[in-house]
Amino acid sequence: MTASLNILGEYRDIIRDAGISHYHAVATAALRRASNRADFLVQARKQCSLEIEVVDGRREGELVAAGVLAGFEVKPNKCLIFDLGGASLEIIFLDAGKIIWVESYPLGVVGLAECGANSARRQDLIQSMFVRVRSDLSKSRIWKDVCSQSTLLIGTAGTASTLAALDLEMDKYDWRRINNHQISRSRLAEIHRILASVPISEAAALPGMEPGREDLIVPGVETVSALMDLCGKDVLTVSDFGLLEGLLLGLMNV
Repeated sequence: MTASLNILGEYRDIIRDAGISHYHAVATAALRRASNRADFLVQARKQCSLEIEVVDGRREGELVAAGVLAGFEVKPNKCLIFDLGGASLEIIFLDAGKIIWVESYPLGVVGLAECGANSARRQDLIQSMFVRVRSDLSKSRIWKDVCSQSTLLIGTAGTASTLAALDLEMDKYDWRRINNHQISRSRLAEIHRILASVPISEAAALPGMEPGREDLIVPGVETVSALMDLCGKDVLTVSDFGLLEGLLLGLMNV
């Protein structure tokens, strides 16, 4: 809590120094589940003068979808968007730009990395959750549409963007190259083999690795690969846009 409040204090100073009059601060899965959520929100208000909205999973999915679509000059007709975060996985299915289905699942890379499980155990946890995902999609009668080759699979947030940067062997992060970059399923398997075969210290030095994500990226690529297999997708499209851009569009009343 102290570390998070310190960071929020830095954001408050940036907002003040830039003369910004409107902001929108949101919290997602970690704060949704925190038992001391109310205390944290009070302290953020008192110490940082920031009001924070805790959004539910559906609202988070809606914001993510709005941000992702803003990154496409030509909007995909049908797409399945996922946002794999530290504590949750949001999955959104859109048809003609309209959200047809959205759900949030308690599966995140931080949780997978901190559970102390080996790769086999992580795979069991991931597959168990995806049994539920498939059941939900089937009940919603969109399973065939999701698995159709015409439906684009789009990944956003840190895991997806880091995988794109690793694929591009990017020395300096460039969102323009990340946005709409495509990675094949076979290339993801190759990246996984590389990451799983080296110590975390060596993974941290790989071109494209986001600092601080080296211990999270293996659970991340395992989750993304499992989702691609579930939906029968050979290609992942990566979006650098997501929740933040969705919030920005909301502030602009677009």
